[in-house]
Amino acid sequence: MRKDFLDLSGQVFGKLLVVSQSTYRKSSAIFWGCLCDCGEHILVCTADLNRGKSKSCGGSIHRTKYSSKIKEYVLVEYSSGRGSVDISKETGIPVDSIIRFCRESGIGIRSYKNAAHRLLVDESCFDLIDTEEKAYWLGFISADGCITGNSLTISLALKDIDHLKKIKSFTKSQHKIGIEEKYGRCSWRFRSDKVVNSLVSLGVTERKSLTIVPCLDRVDKRYTRDYWRGFVDGDGHVSPKNYPYGVIGLCGTLDVVKSFCEFIVSRGIPIKTKIRRTGNIYSISIQNKFIDIYRILYKDSKVYLDRKFHEEFLYA
Repeated sequence: MRKDFLDLSGQVFGKLLVVSQSTYRKSSAIFWGCLCDCGEHILVCTADLNRGKSKSCGGSIHRTKYSSKIKEYVLVEYSSGRGSVDISKETGIPVDSIIRFCRESGIGIRSYKNAAHRLLVDESCFDLIDTEEKAYWLGFISADGCITGNSLTISLALKDIDHLKKIKSFTKSQHKIGIEEKYGRCSWRFRSDKVVNSLVSLGVTERKSLTIVPCLDRVDKRYTRDYWRGFVDGDGHVSPKNYPYGVIGLCGTLDVVKSFCEFIVSRGIPIKTKIRRTGNIYSISIQNKFIDIYRILYKDSKVYLDRKFHEEFLYA
């Protein structure tokens, strides 16, 4: 903010009461949302107010009229859950005007807390883990997700951006994927009390890295392998060497790694490798029966991390 900036909010110029500074800009001019004593809302720049050029809604050369078609578009978009700032960026209509359109049409204005997530995500996606996709994404989020307050964030290497697009599609989210090319990272984040509460009940809590316990009792038994494939894609490694040899493994809490091993053993594959501990993190790397384990996790699967999927191992 400039040192010579003067807040005109609350001041009266003729018939105009300055309500607040507008986000609309033209060159370097600052505009203000003003209420005329006739009830009309208009935008007026600082210079026109100070010089007395604009003393009523009829005297402002900056007043913008919008067609009924564009107003209808704004109302539909806002009602569908899009934020006023996002709509403003697309249409060029000031946020103040968008809010005015909504109020005049009887559409309630969302609070800042609710504006970021209202109607923008399928909030029932983790209520019941009864499909392959739900089980997989629960496993992946358990491994690679981050809960903070009422928000969920997933950050991946930029080369895995398509995976974020997959979960974005699964959750029907309209939230944008952020890209940090400088650091080779991409991230996806949204706020939802309901989704986060569902995940917390499934063991995905804040600072879960040292505490998470697999919630196998909440996952339909038909999709247990999909749940573990999500874990492996998130916090595991698949390192194929010369066919049919390779290494597949997972790291996490002791409960996670032990439960993963028990799952593999339950499929008739003995594990000869011991679980290793490094600080508070446990891990296992399995070499024997690599192809068999890989096929258990990935064969005929519909969702997976592309760079860990090796079709040649499935049907050779």
